[in-house]
Amino acid sequence: MAGVHKSENAPNRFVLGLFLLAAALVAALIQVLDALGAMTSPGCGLQSGCHAAASSVFGRLPVLEWPLSYVGTAWFAGLLVVWILTRGDIGRAWGWVVRVGVAASLFYAGVLAGRGFVCPYCIAVHVANVAFLVMLETRAQPLRARGFSSVGPALATVGAIGIALALSHAQFADSARAQAEHALQQTTAALQAGRDEDTAKGFVGRHARGKAQAGARIVVFTDYQCEDCHKFEAQLDRVLAADADTSVAIRHFPMCASCNPHALDLHPNACWAARAAEAAAIVGGDSGFWRMSDWLFARRGSFTEGELDKGLVELGFDRRAFLAAMHSEETLARVREDIDIGMRIGLTSTPMIFINGVELRGFEAPNALERALAEARAQPRTAVVPPSARERFLNEWRTAPRVVLPVDMKPHVLGAPDAPVKIVLFGDYQEPFTCAADIELRALTLNNPRVSYAFRAFPVNKACNSVAELDLHPRACLAALGAEAAGVMQGEDGFWALHDWIMTHRTELNDGTLTQAAEDLGMPRADYWNALLRPEIEMWLAEDVRAAKALDLKQIPLIYIDGRRVTNWKSGEESLLGAIVAEALR
Repeated sequence: MAGVHKSENAPNRFVLGLFLLAAALVAALIQVLDALGAMTSPGCGLQSGCHAAASSVFGRLPVLEWPLSYVGTAWFAGLLVVWILTRGDIGRAWGWVVRVGVAASLFYAGVLAGRGFVCPYCIAVHVANVAFLVMLETRAQPLRARGFSSVGPALATVGAIGIALALSHAQFADSARAQAEHALQQTTAALQAGRDEDTAKGFVGRHARGKAQAGARIVVFTDYQCEDCHKFEAQLDRVLAADADTSVAIRHFPMCASCNPHALDLHPNACWAARAAEAAAIVGGDSGFWRMSDWLFARRGSFTEGELDKGLVELGFDRRAFLAAMHSEETLARVREDIDIGMRIGLTSTPMIFINGVELRGFEAPNALERALAEARAQPRTAVVPPSARERFLNEWRTAPRVVLPVDMKPHVLGAPDAPVKIVLFGDYQEPFTCAADIELRALTLNNPRVSYAFRAFPVNKACNSVAELDLHPRACLAALGAEAAGVMQGEDGFWALHDWIMTHRTELNDGTLTQAAEDLGMPRADYWNALLRPEIEMWLAEDVRAAKALDLKQIPLIYIDGRRVTNWKSGEESLLGAIVAEALR
């Protein structure tokens, strides 16, 4: 009976092993694609746990500085090849290889937990890896002593993937360097164009460290739990140690909802860390602030009550006075003041760095900080006030390169096709910001004969969108295909009529309401459904999806005005679309 039990379960274990290794491989590959800029994985934006983990010292290979996900991808691809070739009977030698891999997984899982990095793809890799070992260790029959069979194909797989990743990484690194250099050139040009004014009128932070009238004055919006902020802080320390003509001041922008209603809730202790730094300033002045700031950065902004008590003793603070200050309304008011300033100047991520009031862009370029500081010291009387969020976002559009958008085989254009200002929007009929932008852009177009507006669909639904990463809107495919069917029935007038109905009734959309809307517009039910099932409308939708992917769509709506990408079309509650169109018309 035992032998029968083994033979019955062997295929199941083989399939389970395939599933676990494939799951680990896919999760690692998603992180690779994110690292190479080929996609933005859900939950892996600039302020996410994924980004923090990948940016940390534990997220990259020493010397090469390659993302650790490269290793994971090659590792699991090689194991998958061995598992398939041996039909799941990998032998004891490979079993030890698996154990070594799981030991690494446990170490990195501990790093994730210790640092508070919530990275779903990292977790998926480690869970699948550990589950694979558990499956091996609980086999009814022990692994046999058969050596490293299939080592050749496994090494060939790892080698091929390694070469492909090395080439892709080099290409991505070259592109990133070029973009960073271009952004840094904008910074140095702005520093050169600075006005000669009283430096007191310039952009300042709190608790400046360094010479009061330094030639280069740095202000940083920071978050003590932000990994990139921690790395930049280390650069600042080196600069201050080497250059007496530089000062640094801090403003806070915690990515934590408990004190910052404008931020994603990514860093659970960031608000208390910022308030602790301000409490240190209240009881210990600027020197107290910097002692606490250094302590917080060393701990990545995370501390327990006991750890804080111990730190207060080490840093020379009176515990009672410090805690009273930290829990006071004053520290919260200071942090919120900084948050409000950050929002007014269009902060979207941390760190946000200013040198003599000019935003440091492209700080990823080699020696970017030192080069920008040298330029600032060459203009010692520059005192620039950063532009408002509105002006910042408008300038992002002004300075964006003009691009040729992918061809549309079946365009839907409102207004004259040869209008001098052309607007294109990629969006999802069920996504509220798409609807708001679309309604405003149609009104702008109808009120100006020199403007045309084209809508291209990007449903966030995998049923009709091969590149969608999520299924957010269950009727997005129905909406996109339904509008195309109306175009088949009644041409552009029919398309835009049903398009308008969908945009203004997105929450009511279903098969019945869409069909009734089509009937109300003069489309017989049977004919409309026949049009909806025609294969070419799926082809037109797929073309829009491919076009959006080619343009590196990362969020919707994706808007182009006059061939230039609109990265932020709202400043707070104010829409900037009218202002951009007006400027394009000039």
